[in-house]
Amino acid sequence: MRRFTSSPGESAVTQVILFCLMLCGGCSSSTAGGIKVIRHVVLWKQTGNELRRILYPQGVFSIQLNKKVGRKDVVYGVAGFVFLYAAVLAVTALVGATAGMDIFSAFSTAVAVVGNLGTGFGAIGPGRDYSPFPDYLKWFYSFAMIAGRLELWTVLVLFTPEYWRR
Repeated sequence: MRRFTSSPGESAVTQVILFCLMLCGGCSSSTAGGIKVIRHVVLWKQTGNELRRILYPQGVFSIQLNKKVGRKDVVYGVAGFVFLYAAVLAVTALVGATAGMDIFSAFSTAVAVVGNLGTGFGAIGPGRDYSPFPDYLKWFYSFAMIAGRLELWTVLVLFTPEYWRR
């Protein structure tokens, strides 16, 4: 089994910074993959609310987006999407690790394919492609790319029996 590792010229600090930036998707109405920036904003604002709730247990707090009060179901939907995204990344990295990739390359590749970024670090770093991967991994990555591009909720709904009963 071939081992895939990081390139010797890649700085670890630079990789971590860029890896974190890879998790940010496009703006709210873009077709880019990844976690959209508005979802990051909603989660950060809700994190602030939870911290205030610890300090002031009797307080009532809500997030505001464009000077309008945000609804709780929006926060729950965003939290659910981020959890689903993390689960898909974990499964994709696990499947990538079965091909002999190191853990950083496996997660970098998972973020690259689900977020439709093209390149990543390590096994699919600059100047490298997906050709040395086994066929089953290429098929799995192709499905992960489609799922990331179409939004994970859409693909998940297609695989639920309730959708096909209507």
